[in-house]
Amino acid sequence: LQETTPPAPVAMETNYGTLGSIGNAYYSATNASVVNFAQTGALAGDSDQAAAFGVGQISYAFVPRFSPALTIKAPFSVEAWVNQSNSTYGIIVGEGGGEGLNGNEQFGGFQMGFGSVSGLNEAQMLYYTGGNNNYTQFNDPSNCPTSTWYHLVATYDGTNSISYLDGYPIVTGQVTQVPDMGGAPLTIGNGKWTTTGGQRQIQAIIDEVAVYTNVLSPSRVAQHYNAGIDPAEYGTYVTNILADQPMLYYRMDCAGFTNPPESVCPEAVNYGSAPVEGFYLPGIVPGGVAGPLSNNVAAPVNGLFSCIDAGNDPSFNPTGTDPFTAMCWFKGNPADGRLQTLIGHGATNWSMNVDGSSGHLAVSTMNGSLESSAIVNDGNWHFLAGVDNGSDIYLYVDGQLDTVAPLPGGLAGEPNVHLYLGGNADYTQINNNEQYLSGAIAQAALFTNALSGSEIQQLYALTVPITVSTNSTNIVFSVAGTNLTLSWPSDHLGWTLQAQTNRLSVGISTNWVDVAGSTTVTNVVIPINLTNGSVFYRLTY
Repeated sequence: LQETTPPAPVAMETNYGTLGSIGNAYYSATNASVVNFAQTGALAGDSDQAAAFGVGQISYAFVPRFSPALTIKAPFSVEAWVNQSNSTYGIIVGEGGGEGLNGNEQFGGFQMGFGSVSGLNEAQMLYYTGGNNNYTQFNDPSNCPTSTWYHLVATYDGTNSISYLDGYPIVTGQVTQVPDMGGAPLTIGNGKWTTTGGQRQIQAIIDEVAVYTNVLSPSRVAQHYNAGIDPAEYGTYVTNILADQPMLYYRMDCAGFTNPPESVCPEAVNYGSAPVEGFYLPGIVPGGVAGPLSNNVAAPVNGLFSCIDAGNDPSFNPTGTDPFTAMCWFKGNPADGRLQTLIGHGATNWSMNVDGSSGHLAVSTMNGSLESSAIVNDGNWHFLAGVDNGSDIYLYVDGQLDTVAPLPGGLAGEPNVHLYLGGNADYTQINNNEQYLSGAIAQAALFTNALSGSEIQQLYALTVPITVSTNSTNIVFSVAGTNLTLSWPSDHLGWTLQAQTNRLSVGISTNWVDVAGSTTVTNVVIPINLTNGSVFYRLTY
């Protein structure tokens, strides 16, 4: 997964803010059937178009949490134009609000909404404050008729919230908001994110959405509104927005696309023996994020509708007691409460997953699932491997055996199912059963045999930087692959090389162990054992 070719076309809103393409917003349904594109926009004297939401619960755009910068924290400002078609309450822009990391009840995030609240059609800004659905909300006391464009802004400095309607402050208050750490995407047109997606669909046309990492002043908010209704006097709206350096800025003018066939999608080269190549499906940016190793990249997977299709080959379909090994490097966003597939070949064959409810690695077959003890969705890169030797399942995290247990019964094949990287071909229904990865994947591999623990550790060792330092003029160190070579001058022949693992201080003189055979040579080659941590060496006579 080292390709950096242009991605396939997809229904997407380009981010014109400072965060760039990592903040692009994707439509959950990549075809234009549930969003009405090319609507008349909000701005006077500007032909730029807008998007209308509201056809079912999958009518929204979302920004995957590919970067920690996308976790919205104080201070921030949120801005949008909205034209609601009915009075049912829904979310214009939101992040989180459904559940915390690994299924806990520490709700965080915010939502800017619009619609009927207590009998009035009004704007609302809601901040989640931790715990199970704890929040503080600030409602606009005025009644806003439907089918009218409104300019909404909310600013929050960590204590004070100010909401604006059409350039004027309308409600202020104080609140201590908890940012969403559960990995929910920033969502436009929906929100209050749970394992089944957004829960508060709005029926409205939305235009010119922006998120800032600072608090807009009252004068700048007024200037934005005035530029939207009278650009001849106040300057173009876009110029005014960009002058305040939003992190995210969407013009909401996506034309919509029908997904292209795989044959025109970017190719994911297969370096293994199976005679098939993979494809980056629409919604995947090849090489879009930095990878786990030096000078490499990874494929970001958005968690909702897309992944890499590795193709279909008999070798991908172990049956009965056929052994296999699946492995990859993985980084979570972190995960939400869903089960997310890293590498998968169907519901009844096999899959290697991240259990979002616990954060653990899991390998699943039709006969059950085995989970690791280690939590892997911590926002860091991890090297993960699942091994089935025909009777037992072994789970490895960062080269070390984590869990092993029997998983009785043979594998049932699915010969017509494609192997997916970052998803499972049998679980693709958006907001229902999708198991797409929310994170990034690199160096994915499938073997038709059960690799040993030493083989997996060696593969991991090849990717881990090994540092060597010395305060000795007698011993020379060099590293090649997973071997450490130590050499010393010929006049030290007959001296003994000794080693000590995880030595605590210079003053400790016990626990030194002789390196076998070192007294008859002037160099030794030692296989590196990554479980040892730091190892210290000395020559003694």
